[in-house]
Parts: sequence; C-alpha cells; structure tokens
Amino acid sequence: MTYQEALEQVEAMQGRVAYKERQIQSLINQYGQGVRPSWVSTDLAIYSQQMQDYAKDLSYAEYVVAHYEAKQDALAEQAEENHRAQWSADVKANLNLEGE
Repeated sequence: MTYQEALEQVEAMQGRVAYKERQIQSLINQYGQGVRPSWVSTDLAIYSQQMQDYAKDLSYAEYVVAHYEAKQDALAEQAEENHRAQWSADVKANLNLEGE
C-alpha cells in the first residue's frame, strides 16, 4: 500500500466506521435495548462486526501513514545534518583560505 493509498484508506475507513456507528445508534434509538424484533439484533451484530473490520483496516492504514511519515522525518533530519556538516566544512575551508 502506498502512502497516498493509505491516506485514502484512512479517510474511507473513518467514514465507514462513523456510518456503522450511526446505523447501530439508529437501531438502538428506534428499538431500544430490551425486547425487540430478532432481525434488529441480527442487524446490530452484523453492523458491529462490519465496524470492527473497518476499524482494523483503519488501524493498518494509520500504521502505514505513520510509518511513512516517520521515515520522511528521519530523512529530513539526515538531510539537515548533512547540510550543517557541509556548511561547517565550507566555513572551515573559507577560514583556511583566508588564513593563507
């Protein structure tokens, strides 16, 4: 999964999890927690399982994004260190030239 795909997956899974939460809450609001038609309990179980599956996919996509961003941060730090080292070497070289 690429970084861009992971970002898109995060957005999609967040939407799906939120949608399933709304579906579950809607059924609970309409039929309550007590005695209700059996299909309501079945739908609640299905929606809950789907929400858990989406949450797993979301977690994986967030991991991919975090891993990529951590890698990018490390590369940026390394580039900055290289830049400082080059600058330091340039300054020393200029000081040596001026001293001659």
